[in-house]
Amino acid sequence: MDVYTSVVPFQKMSSILKQAKEVIRTSDRWTKRMYRDEKGRVCAIGAVNTVTPMTGATEADIWRIRDLRDEARFALLSVTPPAWDTVPGYNDYPGTSHEDIMRMFDEAIEIAEINEQESER
Repeated sequence: MDVYTSVVPFQKMSSILKQAKEVIRTSDRWTKRMYRDEKGRVCAIGAVNTVTPMTGATEADIWRIRDLRDEARFALLSVTPPAWDTVPGYNDYPGTSHEDIMRMFDEAIEIAEINEQESER
């Protein structure tokens, strides 16, 4: 998803997290120490940024997309091990595996879906 669509600012957080997880669904699509490497692999936050593009967005939508990115970062951070205070720090740690990152996304998605269900009541 390299081109902005007006749908992005109105997606649910669970949808954004699921799409970001899909971007790095296999370990050969995931990287450490940079948002995107020369092979096109991305880290956890790079995956979020990939599914929330700003190219072609209106100024108003850019602010909403930034808010969505911040919400996604917070959702992921809320399920990282207690020793970590940033998602990039956890992603980049030598002991963190691709499986750990997939589990982080799964837990964040589960919480987002619960929150969305509660807010619809």
